[in-house]
Amino acid sequence: MVNLLSRRAFVPIAGWAHRLAPLMILWSTQGCGGSDGATGTAGSGGSGGGVSGSGGNGAGSGSGGTGAGKWTAPEVMADAISGPNVIAADATHVYWGSDDGAVRALAHAGGSVTTLASGQPEIGDIAVDASSVYWTTTLDGAVVKVAKGGGATETLASGSQGTGHMALDASYVYWSTNDGAVVRTNKNPGGGIESIATQLSGPQGLAVDTEHVFTALGDNGVIASIRLDSGAATNLVSAQVSPEHLTLDDSGVYWASGGDYIGDGKVSRVDRAGTTELALASGLRDPGYVVAHGNYVYFTDPDAGLVARVPRNGGALEEIAKNQANPHGIAVATPYVYWCNNDDGTLRRVQGAL
Repeated sequence: MVNLLSRRAFVPIAGWAHRLAPLMILWSTQGCGGSDGATGTAGSGGSGGGVSGSGGNGAGSGSGGTGAGKWTAPEVMADAISGPNVIAADATHVYWGSDDGAVRALAHAGGSVTTLASGQPEIGDIAVDASSVYWTTTLDGAVVKVAKGGGATETLASGSQGTGHMALDASYVYWSTNDGAVVRTNKNPGGGIESIATQLSGPQGLAVDTEHVFTALGDNGVIASIRLDSGAATNLVSAQVSPEHLTLDDSGVYWASGGDYIGDGKVSRVDRAGTTELALASGLRDPGYVVAHGNYVYFTDPDAGLVARVPRNGGALEEIAKNQANPHGIAVATPYVYWCNNDDGTLRRVQGAL
């Protein structure tokens, strides 16, 4: 356990509310969190059970796109969703949580939307592994999972001081809390809660590898790396403006920061040793969720209505979709890019060369 930096009062922001009253955040995230594809992004469990949920599927095209032929027009995959915000994907399905407390799934091939769980008290983030879907619930401080095929939900942990962003490794679920901690529990019920670090200054997005958990400390603008074995912490980057969602790949750590609606937002990266920081995209209004996939970092800018990507080592920003209705969580599963439009209650995607 480590006491990392001074802590100020922190309230996690989940769902759409953090866009109306930005305080600094994550969840990666996470979630919104954001959350990282298949590995590597909660409670009194909710009712689960594989029944058909609202959402439907469709092929209505939305406004936007690059016009350069790289991407198909945005299509609506599910609609009539109450405040969709966090999203994850694997090779066969996309999964999302929404403000109505439901966790849902849809096959990439389309078809009916499946409700995996309902009645969840404010979903904070979502992540998937090979067999299960995991999420945090911010109001009751829980971590919950359900089999991808549906069934009863299992509560892995409860009673945290507000759960926020989350991440997964082979054995554990990690999450941040509103009392400044990063903790974990076993993926199987009954494992107890283990503290990785406490007295953090507003931990937001999380990502994990075999030796470290990485987090964005929104209150003091730090991207930190914390050893899993000892709790020893390293500040990789400082002087960030309210860093929020965070993601990881084999070469670096990526996050969104800034964004007070006047064009000072950016998406940045740093190598895992913290030696070289690089701003990948700047001049953004309100960058939020980020995910690394292949040679690119994909992100949403809710206030600008933008879904975009930028090369992970630097280069020109590429617009994927424009004029979207408050796009939040983003997920990538070849050949698709998915996102949640919070204002019009839709799940949308484009297809392209990733």
